[in-house]
Amino acid sequence: MITDPNKKDLNRALETKVDKKSTKIGVTLFDIDLAMVTHMEETVIPTIEIFGEPKKVPVFVAGAERWKSITKDGYLRDPKGQLIIPLVVIKRNSIERNDAMSNMNNRNVTYPALSKYSAKHKYDNFAAMTGTTRPVEQYNVTMPDYVNISYECIIWTDFTEHMNTIVEAFQFAVDSYWGDKSGFKFKVKVDSFDNTSEVGDGSQRIIKTTFNMSVMAYLLPEKFNNKPTTNKAFTIKKVVWNTDILE
Repeated sequence: MITDPNKKDLNRALETKVDKKSTKIGVTLFDIDLAMVTHMEETVIPTIEIFGEPKKVPVFVAGAERWKSITKDGYLRDPKGQLIIPLVVIKRNSIERNDAMSNMNNRNVTYPALSKYSAKHKYDNFAAMTGTTRPVEQYNVTMPDYVNISYECIIWTDFTEHMNTIVEAFQFAVDSYWGDKSGFKFKVKVDSFDNTSEVGDGSQRIIKTTFNMSVMAYLLPEKFNNKPTTNKAFTIKKVVWNTDILE
């Protein structure tokens, strides 16, 4: 019989079904940008009062066109031509390799993440009577690539009092981990805040503060070399010891 030398024996233990949500596990630049904006909106930026009414300060992510308009005019307008104040704008500038963590970047090394609940192996009375241990779902995750990401942020307000409140909140929130409560979190560092006062059209006074954020983050693609970076496995369900007596 002719056999294919390239064909390997199938190992059924490695044939584990992974649901669609588990196959799309990764950390992208979009996830990091979203974590920064979400933390600013929900945690850092306080609600300020304008003429006795509370107002939530919006956060915009500046694309190429929006940032060009901001650089040219020094402020941002809505489609009707009105100044958008108060406002916080964030823009990602650069991505650098984190040399302090570079020795951990190894695509051939994985670390286990355990999920103690398994829908396939639920707890039942039969398992309790037989002493069977319910297997735990294990996800072997490839080591990510650690990077330092630089962001440039601008804050605009009408009054110095409002600017002080927002800057104080940012200063108190730095040197901690930012992100969604149920998602990714990354450590943020801010060195200094630069304050200026500008006069817009119609002699409107604008208070402006700029600062740069350094974010210690990590990147992990969903797939590399056409293979998922997260593989699912199960722990041992039951161990049976046999004793053989040799005569």
